[in-house]
Amino acid sequence: MRSLKITSILILLSLLSSCAFQPLKFRNFNMDKVENNGEVRTFTGKLVVDNPNGYPIQVKRGNFTVSNDPLTLGDCKILEKRTLPRNGAETVDFQLNVKNKALLLGGLQQLGSLLTGGEAKVTIQGEIKACTYGIFCKKYRVNESLKLKL
Repeated sequence: MRSLKITSILILLSLLSSCAFQPLKFRNFNMDKVENNGEVRTFTGKLVVDNPNGYPIQVKRGNFTVSNDPLTLGDCKILEKRTLPRNGAETVDFQLNVKNKALLLGGLQQLGSLLTGGEAKVTIQGEIKACTYGIFCKKYRVNESLKLKL
């Protein structure tokens, strides 16, 4: 009887651990607040994250580099844990630290778009640590391009 329980648990664990995360999708990158701390500006904002998986995923942390082709603007991190509903979306708070020099150079690169009211393309690269059911955790790479309205 005891071996049947252990076998059942092992089969269940192997089935759950073989579930691969489908990549999360990012959209609606919005800035809420800006603070100037000398040479660094700190932007806080919200990012809508879509979970295409059939099970809830808890996003524990994420560290990203934000760039505007060839220029690295700064580092971004997720501020708090958030549970994404299955086949749904959730808003995640983030913090972006940008050096003033990089912000100025990025603004000069996008001057044409600024004048015409266009969009800037921003690339987010990094890792997210996500867990399912609080047990199975996995880090996976993120490489997303987003368009920001200027």
